Amino acid sequence: MLRQLTSNAGLRRLIGAVISIDQREIYKPSPAVYRLAVERLRTPKAAMGFVSSNCWDACGAKSFGFRTFWINRSGAPVDELGAAPDHVIKGLDELPELLRRS
Repeated sequence: MLRQLTSNAGLRRLIGAVISIDQREIYKPSPAVYRLAVERLRTPKAAMGFVSSNCWDACGAKSFGFRTFWINRSGAPVDELGAAPDHVIKGLDELPELLRRS
């Protein structure tokens, strides 16, 4: 599902790997989920980009040290319980331009 989603959004060429935690049975916002990406990709967490349509999820990834993109389709306020996401976007179509600028 994730591979098809990234391809349909025109992001597949920009994303090196898509990782799912389904088989591990650990769930966000556990730091172990985010650490899995660091270990599997052998990349420092500061070099990671994390995209979610859930503010709590983006805030959890931000707290872990990832660069975060929250897809906020409804215009809801940022969750004040965690670290605010780095970027708030309305849809995946905004993501390629942000990634190109980085």
